[in-house]
Amino acid sequence: MSGSPAWAFSADSDSLERRGSERDTVTKKAEYAAGGVPEYYILHREPERQAFFTP
Repeated sequence: MSGSPAWAFSADSDSLERRGSERDTVTKKAEYAAGGVPEYYILHREPERQAFFTP
């Protein structure tokens, strides 16, 4: 396989600490963008905690 994946997703849970949530929304978002991933989704059972990012 070569190149970057077309998208990535992370499943967030209530048991994660705030730092874990920041890792998903800040750190991983930046890492995926730097790696050329054009779409990143965060899934959660509560719709208001779901997210979609593009670079």
